[in-house]
Amino acid sequence: MTHEQLHTRASTSTRPAPAPAPPVSTISTPVALPVMRTTAGLGRDPGGGTVAGGPLDRLRRLPDDGAGPVIRRAGKKGGGTATKPPTDAQIAEGKKPQPGTAYTLAQARAQLLAFDHNQSGIPFRKQIAKAWGDYILATHASTLKAGKVRDTYKSSHDKHHADEFSVSQEIDGIPEIVIHAHMDKDGKPKPGNGVHWKWADGEMVAETYEMSATHVAALLEATTAKTAWDTTGKAKYLATLTLPTTGTPTTGSTTPVATTTTPPVASSSTATVSLPTVPAKTP
Repeated sequence: MTHEQLHTRASTSTRPAPAPAPPVSTISTPVALPVMRTTAGLGRDPGGGTVAGGPLDRLRRLPDDGAGPVIRRAGKKGGGTATKPPTDAQIAEGKKPQPGTAYTLAQARAQLLAFDHNQSGIPFRKQIAKAWGDYILATHASTLKAGKVRDTYKSSHDKHHADEFSVSQEIDGIPEIVIHAHMDKDGKPKPGNGVHWKWADGEMVAETYEMSATHVAALLEATTAKTAWDTTGKAKYLATLTLPTTGTPTTGSTTPVATTTTPPVASSSTATVSLPTVPAKTP
């Protein structure tokens, strides 16, 4: 076969040309992409095997609560939700008496002592102390009773009448605190913040906690306080007001001392005024 014959046969071949590939947009069935699931997020596969971990490890599926499953992003590797440290207010709430929990008087007193007036740096300390004090007075009122009167005295709140006074009284069963009450002229507690408790070892500290009318009625001995004022307190107070007619204040004394002076007497004689001699000037 000659060279010309070979060329003619190749050019006149009847073999059909391959069909062109359809455009991508005409593909009707999408190609499934592999998805990695994590055991922490979605559990085991339908076949019973463990699903391998993968890029979804940072997602955690929560139980369906009726509104559909919820997926939250974990705060750290391995699952779990991100949490913030508790605030001082939240810590204080945890240190107060917890609802539904019963505390013995000894347990409550131990908690009250943990927040005394010497620990002023504890955040929300006064709120915690008040909560335990209120719990003791309300829950263990039947085991508490009025104690002895420590003192009766005049305070800045007792200046409207000569027989107004204040009283400091202990409480049997809880020696950590004492009652302070401002009494009217008839020996009855004044309304408002007239009755409050203070720390027994810090009565001079400006820290008080108001008591309810129920606790006042159960624990304040108003009649005993009035008797103590009439017999000793008033006399002690009046002694501080008795001023001597003559004398000189003693060094270190806190009691004011009155001094008497003789008023000047006018003289009828004419006073002679002596003038200094001024030397004559030399001409």
